[in-house]
Amino acid sequence: MAIFCRRTLQRLINENATFLTRKQLAKHVDQLNDGDLSAEWEVVLLNVFSKIGSVAHEQNFNGKRPDLHFVSTDRTVKFLADIKTVSDEGLNLQNPQRQLNDSLHDEVAKHGIKGAWDCTIGGDFEQARKPEVWFN
Repeated sequence: MAIFCRRTLQRLINENATFLTRKQLAKHVDQLNDGDLSAEWEVVLLNVFSKIGSVAHEQNFNGKRPDLHFVSTDRTVKFLADIKTVSDEGLNLQNPQRQLNDSLHDEVAKHGIKGAWDCTIGGDFEQARKPEVWFN
């Protein structure tokens, strides 16, 4: 799911054409068309840093190709960076909450159970270890 609208991303890609190769631009466009969120942030951050200094993308540094080599306009700030995003891809396989919810819904419908029901799954490990007292 994109964070920035298509028009904004297109503008950034056009602006990034001043310092990226055609191959790099094509790679970003392909990744964006596949819905790659990390490519979206790469396009955005490369553009932002290009406004305040010079930017090189995937330049060779001793066999490594970091996403960003930045040098500020006054040359007082220089750094290399890889641009990464956090993803929850694969968590549904490890924690099949949706499948559990669907199965419970099917069972409720199959047995004609009336009324409302809810299934909540939490993640407070410390609280889960403490037994809840219902009766004194």
